[in-house]
Amino acid sequence: MNQKATLFFVVLATLSCSPKEPPAFKADGTPSFRTEVFSKTRSSQVFESSRKCLQNAGYDLKDVNPALGYLSAIKIFDMETYSVDEPFGPAPSQAKQSDRVLIEANLHIVQLKGDAKVRINLTQKLINTSGEVLVALPVLSADSYDRLIDQIKSIELSAPASQLPAKRQR
Repeated sequence: MNQKATLFFVVLATLSCSPKEPPAFKADGTPSFRTEVFSKTRSSQVFESSRKCLQNAGYDLKDVNPALGYLSAIKIFDMETYSVDEPFGPAPSQAKQSDRVLIEANLHIVQLKGDAKVRINLTQKLINTSGEVLVALPVLSADSYDRLIDQIKSIELSAPASQLPAKRQR
């Protein structure tokens, strides 16, 4: 076999054995992320509300960058405390009692004219006792995103009037 044919088969074998990315959409078209627009609101206010919301829900903040509008946080559940009733859906089927489920929340917040736009991505990871990720899947449950958005809105709406965006003078 010549070198080109050998290289072709090596590349083909590598591509076919590489891990597949989790789907961006469920079969019914539900996206694995959520975008929400907060009308007439500053992105800095939504950023702070998001940070408070995640901390109140027991998440540990990993990466906080207000200048870029990026926020990343994780929350770890033991299999004993993580149940099918969790808002993120059931644990992966291959989970063992000693494994843990990690939920990672990534938020990107930008200012668009007078509105703040938030993109939220939730990922469910099954990790073993050594901390190795066994399975990583996007959270596709619309309820998970709805609850998080509602909590952010409740904190954002309870902010003092001095933090609300100024009205334009005509």
